[in-house]
Amino acid sequence: MTDNSEQIEYWNGSAGESWVETYPVIDRLLEPLSAVAIGHADARSGQKVLDVGCGCGGTSLQLGQNGALVQGVDISAPMVAEARRRAAQQPNITFEVADASTRQYTADHQLVFSRFGVMFFADPVAAFANIRTALEADGRLVFICWQSPMANPWIAIPGKVIQELQPAAAPADPEAPGPFSLADEGRLSDILGRAGFQTVLVDSLEKELTLGADMAEAMSFQRRIGPLSTYLADNPGEAGERAISEVEQALAPYQTEAGLRMQGAAWLVTASG
Repeated sequence: MTDNSEQIEYWNGSAGESWVETYPVIDRLLEPLSAVAIGHADARSGQKVLDVGCGCGGTSLQLGQNGALVQGVDISAPMVAEARRRAAQQPNITFEVADASTRQYTADHQLVFSRFGVMFFADPVAAFANIRTALEADGRLVFICWQSPMANPWIAIPGKVIQELQPAAAPADPEAPGPFSLADEGRLSDILGRAGFQTVLVDSLEKELTLGADMAEAMSFQRRIGPLSTYLADNPGEAGERAISEVEQALAPYQTEAGLRMQGAAWLVTASG
């Protein structure tokens, strides 16, 4: 499949609704990584900025706080509706329900940004080539995407629990659209090069992330987003309750007075030309 129809359907269904309901926890989880990426992007007053995969608008609000003219784009209508609500008093920030991989652009943006929004393209080379058309000649693409699951125990540990509960499940294609499709640094650089970017810089970014203020909040998040939520959708009842219990036990060693904290690792990518 070379179009994003599956992702569009997915993010306009229960996944998008769950994201809207849990975005305060998600924003807090991602903040240590987001802060570095937003600072590196350095959006300035009057600049035109495209925020790809803007979700519920948190990054767009941050990018626009110094007066940049920000347009957030996302395929999820529920998330864009929430983003518009949050930015209702910010005339320099607008949102659009659109597929960034195929949307037509004018080459007048100084910055294209994304926080974990570019890993879901069915054809990543074509998608990045299209996004590149939004940039003016000396514009920059700045984004963060996840490194491998093994470098991200916050997702790998619950994932291992679920895998052990269904050992017959076929392993996922690591290059299929999904959170870790750009985890391989070499493949990531190759995709951007083939999309037409002349300069590609990939830096490792590692931070401690907070999955919840306490175990109850962390488990509420796990039930809605990630491997446990997928398992629960197919395994209600006793099997689901067992999975919840085992994920909670696996996460218990990471409880601290500051919340449930685990390491996260992303690539901070800058591309131009």
